[in-house]
Amino acid sequence: MIITLTLDPARLWRWHVTLAEVLAAKPGVRVHVAYARESEPLPRGLMLALQLERLIAGRRELHAFDRVAPLDFIRWSQPTGQPDVIVDLAARAPKGTARTLTPLYDGTPGETAFWNALLDRRAPALAIHDSGGGGFDAGLPAIERPHALRNSAAGIVTRLITGLERAVHATPGHLPAARTFAASEFRLADAATTLVASRLAGKAQRALNDMLKSAPKWAVAWRQRPIPFDPLDTAPLDPA
Repeated sequence: MIITLTLDPARLWRWHVTLAEVLAAKPGVRVHVAYARESEPLPRGLMLALQLERLIAGRRELHAFDRVAPLDFIRWSQPTGQPDVIVDLAARAPKGTARTLTPLYDGTPGETAFWNALLDRRAPALAIHDSGGGGFDAGLPAIERPHALRNSAAGIVTRLITGLERAVHATPGHLPAARTFAASEFRLADAATTLVASRLAGKAQRALNDMLKSAPKWAVAWRQRPIPFDPLDTAPLDPA
């Protein structure tokens, strides 16, 4: 089986590497990473908020939402033939004949919807759309600390990785879930992406402002203080 992961080159995360490793670990599976032609960086306010959380945490271990470079995917960069399955994490994979799996967040494709939910301090409902027939619910993850963006996001994508691994190896049209998604519903969700994106920048800036207001504040002050006179000090002054 050949699996192609389609990524947005402006939104490359450590968890994408983890997903590629998980899929490639299966016997008989080859993974290829491709990049969407169109790219959409995250709003500046959201990137600053994620970086600020990382600085406050002060931890150096790898995190699901550490940014990575294309070099981290070099082992999967060579095309391996026509894919059997495309995992479209950029919501921009070209339309083709290969079976395509697209994560949905609250019914909307694209990472923008993912961050919109987290900035509302809640987890998005996860689902996976299958172009080969319907799709399935991947669950509603629980988040312990809604104010912690990075940790909340990491818990959600851990659940998503498990769901994508199951979906890749499921028979098309027979995904292990209770609900399917009609093609018309997916088109409506795709059309909603623009509206969701327009709200993200404002939410991200408000979240960054809240973090800056609640961060510990330090101040350093100094003032001149006269040396007190000791009347018992009768030592003569040094003429030098």
